[in-house]
Amino acid sequence: MGAVYIDGMNYTLAKPFHLLRTIFNDNISHCHGSAVFSYYYKNKPGVSSAFIEECGFYNNTDSGTITSTGTLYNEGAPLKLLSSTFANNTTQKHAGAIFLGLDATTEIINCTFFNNKTPGNGGAIFGGRQKIRILNCTFSENEGSYGPAIFNDVPDAVTIMNTIFVNNNPIINQYAYRNCTVTYTTGSNVFQWPKEKSNGKPDNTCISDAVFIDPQLDSLKSNGGFTLTMAIGKNSPVVGICDSCPETDQRGLPRKKRCDAGAYESR
Repeated sequence: MGAVYIDGMNYTLAKPFHLLRTIFNDNISHCHGSAVFSYYYKNKPGVSSAFIEECGFYNNTDSGTITSTGTLYNEGAPLKLLSSTFANNTTQKHAGAIFLGLDATTEIINCTFFNNKTPGNGGAIFGGRQKIRILNCTFSENEGSYGPAIFNDVPDAVTIMNTIFVNNNPIINQYAYRNCTVTYTTGSNVFQWPKEKSNGKPDNTCISDAVFIDPQLDSLKSNGGFTLTMAIGKNSPVVGICDSCPETDQRGLPRKKRCDAGAYESR
């Protein structure tokens, strides 16, 4: 395992796990969770949950060849992930950034996923068949065989809102979709680029009415706030076109009522 290992934290009494303003950089594991492995036992008194906010997961490596999954591995409890960045992480099996096991209903808000890679499924998120809600996130340059951004093959399991997908790439299979395993039935204000798969054929959309447009993402860097983000310019086509927005962006700065897509709010 990697930096933080929790196996049955709630062995006798279910308790929440909180992680705030922590940086995980250059950690190595040979099994699951190069940065964080969190597994919770069921049927205990109390309530288990995982809450991670304003954390950076950078350059972590899960190098095992059989069960290598996830920079963050979460199973057995709901996960809420806020204002965090996963960048330049790699695994050898599945889930370049996040692996969600059983009973891991997940909410991800104001997060950035950049250049996470796996030869298997889920370059950024391997969701299995778990319920996932994604709001105002940015996915760019993640790589995996299927679902370079999101691997979850249940159409009604994933909700995506106000989110950007740019230059995510399937490896090995030229016929695979660039971003999501399937088209999900719930969501709004999703923007994808480019509009072709690597073989030049039309790409799939993550939700039925996703729009193919270049949001003009800047490189990953410090733009204020605790974690690295990817800015968009004030003339980006995804500025001010979203509703149902969080109050702040990933940096903690206020969003407009009609906010920008992605984790970063232009000024």
